[in-house]
Amino acid sequence: MKKINYFIFLIFLVAFLIRLFPIPQELIWDEAVYLQHTDIISGGSNTYNEFYFRPPILPLILSIGKIFADSLIPSYFIVALISALGTIFIYLLGKELFNKQVGVISSIMLALSPFLIQTSHQILTDNTAITISLISLYLFIKAIKTKKNYLFVLAGVFLSVSILTKYTSLILIPTILLFALFNNTKIRNYLSTIIGFLIPMIPFFIFLTLNNINILSPFLTYLNASRAETLPILCNYTKSFLIVFPIITILGLILLLMPLIKNKLNKNDLILAIWITAFLAFMQTIHYREPRYLLVIAPPIFLLSSRGIYFFFKEKLKFKKITITLFILLAIISFIPFVPLTECYPKEQANQETPIIANYIKINLDKNKILYANHYYPLLAYYTKFNTTVVWPQNEEFYKVFPKNMQKEGYFIYYKGIKHPDQQFLDNNEKFIKLKEFDTAILYSYNPQEG
Repeated sequence: MKKINYFIFLIFLVAFLIRLFPIPQELIWDEAVYLQHTDIISGGSNTYNEFYFRPPILPLILSIGKIFADSLIPSYFIVALISALGTIFIYLLGKELFNKQVGVISSIMLALSPFLIQTSHQILTDNTAITISLISLYLFIKAIKTKKNYLFVLAGVFLSVSILTKYTSLILIPTILLFALFNNTKIRNYLSTIIGFLIPMIPFFIFLTLNNINILSPFLTYLNASRAETLPILCNYTKSFLIVFPIITILGLILLLMPLIKNKLNKNDLILAIWITAFLAFMQTIHYREPRYLLVIAPPIFLLSSRGIYFFFKEKLKFKKITITLFILLAIISFIPFVPLTECYPKEQANQETPIIANYIKINLDKNKILYANHYYPLLAYYTKFNTTVVWPQNEEFYKVFPKNMQKEGYFIYYKGIKHPDQQFLDNNEKFIKLKEFDTAILYSYNPQEG
C-alpha cells in the first residue's frame, strides 16, 4: 500500500471520529422528520410523515441501523461514516480531475472544515449528499477515461441516489452533462447513464404514485417551501459563506487568481466554476436560506481552493511539507468557527423544551386520541408516537375554517408566539380546556362537540 493511501486513510479516520463524537443530546426539526420516516420504513406506526416532499434515501439507509439497535446511536454512526467517506472520494475525484496533490488537499479541507464537522453531528441529508455526489462524479470521470460502460451505469445510479438524498443535488445533472460534452462522450454512454439514473428513480416514482402523490410534487413542494416569504432569512450570503467555509478555503480561492491570470487553468476548472455560479444563481430565487444549503457547492469549492493552494506552493516547498503543515493548521483552527454558528442558528428555548412536553404527553394522555400542534410537530410526533396533525392555516383564515380543520377529539399543543390561533381565542373557546402550561407552550384538551 502506498504511503499516500495510508495518509488518506488517516484523514478518513480522523474525519469519522470527530464527526461521531460528541453525540448530541437533542434533536432539531429536520432530524425528527428523518427519524420518523426511518421508524415508518422499519415497520413502526405512521403517526406523522412528510413523504410528499422529503427525500427518501437517508431514512432508507438509517433503517439498516435499526436492525442492530433501536436507538439513535446507529443513526449517528451511519451519518458520521458516510460523511467521512467523502474525504476518500474527493481525493479520488481531485486526483482524476487534476492530480493527487489537489486530491489530498481537498480531502484535508473536507475532513477538517468546522461547519461540516458540526453538521455531521446531526441526522441530516447534507453531508450524506456530498459523499454520494462525489461518488457519482468520480465514477463518471473514471467512466469517461476508461470508456467502461458499467461505470456510466453506476454513475447514473449514484447521481439518482444523490438527488433522492438532497433535492438540490439536481445541480449535478448539468454538471455531469458539461463533463460529458467537454469530453466528447458517445451516445451509448449517455444512454447507459440514463438507465443507471432510472434504476433508483423509478421505484421512487412508483411509491409516490401508489400514495396518490404527483411524481413532481416532492421537487416542487421543496422549491415552493424554500421560496415561501413567511419563512425567515436566517443569514445573508456573505455570513453564510464565512460560516460554511474556513478562512484557508477562501484563501485558496483567492490564490487561484494567479493561475487564472497566467491562463494555466483548464476545462475542469471551468466546469467546477460553472457548478458554483449556477447554484448561487438558483439560490437567488429562494427566500429561505440556511448556511447548510451552501454545502451543495462544497465539493467544487474545496477542489478549486486546493488548486489555488497547490499552484502557489508547488514551486516553493516540497509537497509533503505542504500537506503536513496544512493538516496541522486545519486541525488547530477546525474547532474555531470563523463566524459563530449561533449568528444564523440561534438556540430556541421551545425546541429544547419540546422533549419535556412530549414526555409529559406520552405518560399522562390517551394515545388513541389525535395530537394537534401549531409548531414542532415532527418532534412531538417522534417523541410521543401520537397521531399528530398540523393545525392549518396559521393565519386569519384559521377562524373561518375552524372547526372543520380540527374534526376529531384530542389534544392541542399551542406554542406561544404563534399568531393564529391565538391564546385568547383558545382560552375563550369551550372546545379547548387548558390542561398544563409550560414555559414555551400550553397543552389543551380539545372536543369539537363542546360549545
